[in-house]
Amino acid sequence: SNPRILEAVNRFGLAVFLSSNILTGLVNLTVDTLHSSDGKAVFIMSSYLALVCGFALVLDTLFDREKVD
Repeated sequence: SNPRILEAVNRFGLAVFLSSNILTGLVNLTVDTLHSSDGKAVFIMSSYLALVCGFALVLDTLFDREKVD
């Protein structure tokens, strides 16, 4: 079986793609990424990855097809 994050991104590909593009735009508008230190860049990329993956997992949890009541 595939890892849950891969299943979530595959299942909600469009929503994950759109949210990651919006997040990219927000980062580009608020942070001077070209002149950022290496540490700041790693922090931004790690936060970005965590938010996008977290969003996919939240969607997967909210719209779980195999809910047992």
